[in-house]
Amino acid sequence: MKRVPAVNLNVKFCNLIEATCAIAILCNVACSERPWMQIRDKNRSAIVSVSALYNNFEGGVLFYDIHEGLDILWQAGLKKNRPFKEHLAFAVWEGVLICPNAGNTLQSASLASLPLKIEGNKLFVLFEGKYREVLGIIHTHVTGSPTPSPRTDFQFGYLGIHNYVMSYLDLYDAYRDTRGREVTKRLGPRWAYDKLHFNGPLNQHVGKE
Repeated sequence: MKRVPAVNLNVKFCNLIEATCAIAILCNVACSERPWMQIRDKNRSAIVSVSALYNNFEGGVLFYDIHEGLDILWQAGLKKNRPFKEHLAFAVWEGVLICPNAGNTLQSASLASLPLKIEGNKLFVLFEGKYREVLGIIHTHVTGSPTPSPRTDFQFGYLGIHNYVMSYLDLYDAYRDTRGREVTKRLGPRWAYDKLHFNGPLNQHVGKE
C-alpha cells in the first residue's frame, strides 16, 4: 500500500500563503496548522484545488499521517478560498481514509461512496480489497450551521462510533450516550486533533504492522 506523499511548496509560495492566512485570521476565519489552501500545478500556469490534486479522492485516499489527512480533509472543501463541498473520512487503524467526493454537495457528504458492512457490532469500510475497522467518522461543514445536525450526524452511533464535525472555527463530537440519547460536545478549535478519541491509539498503532 503506497503512502500519499506530502505536497512540496517553494519558499516564496509558502510566504504568500502565510500572508493570505494572516489576513483571514484578521477577518475571524480560522486557519489550520498547515495553512495552505491551494497549490499550483507543475507548470505554475493555473491554480488547482486540493480536491483536484487528489483526483477527487476517487476510490478513497488513505493518509498514514493523521494530522496531514485531517488537514487535507478540510482544505479539500474549499476551492479558490470559497466553500466547495463537504468531505467525509473514516478513521481506521491504518490512518485517515478520505472518501470519494463525487456525490457530495455544499451541505452533504456521502457515507455510501465506499462499501460498508457491520460485523460483530463493528463497522468496516472496504478499501483496496480489504475491510478495515472504522474507529470514527469525520466530516466537514464548509457552510451553514457549524454544529452537528440531529439524527443526520449521528450515523452508527448505536455501535459506539463517534461522528466528528469540522467547521471553520470548531471541532465537534457527536455521539450517543449509554441511553441512546444524542450528545453534542465542542472539543475545541477545528485543529484540536489531540481531542479526537482515536488519535492516541492510532498514533501508537500506525506503522507497526
